Amino acid sequence: MMRRARQPWRPAARIAVTLGACAAFAAGIAHAKESSAPATADANGYATTARNGASTYSACFTAPTVSSVLPADAALSDQDDMNCFAWQQFIALNWQASATQNGQPDTSVTARSFGMPSAPAPTVWETYALSSNVFRPNAATPLPFNGASRKAAARARPGRAPFVRGAAAEDALVDIYQAFTNSKGWITAQNGMPTYYEKRMNVEEYDYIVNNRLYDATAQWQQIVSNTGIQLPDGSASGTVGAIEIKAAWLPLTDPSLYARYLTRPATLVDPATGQRTSAVVGLVGLHIIHKTRKAQQFAWATFEQVDNVPVQGQVGAGPYTYYNPHCDPASDPYQCRVNTIPLCTGNACDYALPTQVARVQPILDDVAALNTYVQGVIRDANPQSVMQYYQLISVMWPSASTTLTGAGLTPLTAGVPQPPNGVGGLANAVLETFFQTLNSLSPNSQLTQPNCLACHTVATLPNRGVPPDWGTRPKNYASDYSFLFSEADAQAAASLVAAPCKPAAARARHQKELGCSRRKP
Repeated sequence: MMRRARQPWRPAARIAVTLGACAAFAAGIAHAKESSAPATADANGYATTARNGASTYSACFTAPTVSSVLPADAALSDQDDMNCFAWQQFIALNWQASATQNGQPDTSVTARSFGMPSAPAPTVWETYALSSNVFRPNAATPLPFNGASRKAAARARPGRAPFVRGAAAEDALVDIYQAFTNSKGWITAQNGMPTYYEKRMNVEEYDYIVNNRLYDATAQWQQIVSNTGIQLPDGSASGTVGAIEIKAAWLPLTDPSLYARYLTRPATLVDPATGQRTSAVVGLVGLHIIHKTRKAQQFAWATFEQVDNVPVQGQVGAGPYTYYNPHCDPASDPYQCRVNTIPLCTGNACDYALPTQVARVQPILDDVAALNTYVQGVIRDANPQSVMQYYQLISVMWPSASTTLTGAGLTPLTAGVPQPPNGVGGLANAVLETFFQTLNSLSPNSQLTQPNCLACHTVATLPNRGVPPDWGTRPKNYASDYSFLFSEADAQAAASLVAAPCKPAAARARHQKELGCSRRKP
């Protein structure tokens, strides 16, 4: 498959490295010399060495390994290192989770067991808190982090009927609509099943929200009055990894022979037409990893897909593809084989079983494709059966002019000069942002003229549900630190905050009486 070459925007020289880095580089050269495989060069001139069908990718400072250690940041602030950082996150987040502590890996699991098909235990990110368990109706207290997302220890086994647990209501997969489609944009695979979505957050973000009672929209506006604003942690103050948000796309799998190519889990599905609940085995088809780090105050935005999802538009092969039929006949297809088009309903009747044609608009860049080949080979070397070898990085967006924000800011926030730059390639996941692969209509930020996650998130705001009743004509477009999750918050009561006579520190106290410092002046 032909791929679009990346433009030569990479800096000509790297910054000076430490003696330890030089030693590591020398060791890498020695290893390359010891290899019996011939040395080659990729499209960007970086040295590669053939190894078991993959390549040794030397463009980034630290090449990804099959490890359970979740990195807190990229080694260096450039595209190649951000790409490697993304892959290292993907591996660590998809490590088998601890049986006793959500959000942590089981360190007794070895690389040889990484990504086993139909593995019985959940992965690390699957034990993160569901956003719906944090932002609850009537601003109820969030479910405990260590109990809200614990999965059952049973997964389907290839070649036989799956054992599926009954999921609690808060664990059921409900949402089939993609963002910004007004509950109209869904995609259905060629197997006739719609795609389901879920959103999760790690313990750092969970603790920040709970400690500041930001699961209540009224308390969010309390942060505005005190000029604290929403400032998610980047890990620098606590020595942790910083806030991470996950958005996952799951497809119900009707063919058990495919379980060996997907991260699978048993799930309870809510039928979009009837509301009835059914049990199924779902496979992961897309994953967003959104991570606030010290080097990326505007977050590092990485997105992955399962390799069989879609073809590149105009470069369709024989397939098979999960979301594209190369032999679609416009004469018989109700959608006339239109690609990346929001499905149409007849009145209130929608055919959720009718397959939609999905294709990738922007090809994966050559340097990302080379890294994908390398990491897939590393995973395959560790465990030839690993399902994780069937996933690929689409791209990473990150701020080259990372800017620390303070106080309560208005949208649009700065994008921090996002990379890759305009004209090189946008950032869109074909199964998470199907209908926005060619559009950038959601952000007034002039830095962004191509589709990407950051373009949308610069305008993420607090919900209007918590606005104080005496707010008047003051601006309401206060930023939520690039996160749309805060807009899901309900409000217990919209008490007056404008005339609050109390000190900001008291107003931020976690266990104070409900808005007790927000009395109206007599």
